[in-house]
Amino acid sequence: MIEYRCIAQCKQEVMNPMKYGELIGRNASEFEVRKFLTDGDMTAITIRIPKNLKDAATESAAGRGMSFSAFIRMCMMEELSKRN
Repeated sequence: MIEYRCIAQCKQEVMNPMKYGELIGRNASEFEVRKFLTDGDMTAITIRIPKNLKDAATESAAGRGMSFSAFIRMCMMEELSKRN
């Protein structure tokens, strides 16, 4: 019976994935939030930022041995997984 419940719950989660707000609303742990944020397919985005900000971020990322994209993802993860 326990196995059946787990399978049913897993199927429901796949069909009805939890949203970030729901996760925060139920006081999920930082680990759970970070796992949620890293799951999923990659998607391309376009943003407009000042050139000086982009150049500074690129320089900072290079100093850490990472790409601009990885640096931006890291910053977003840190901000979104903070306990508010």
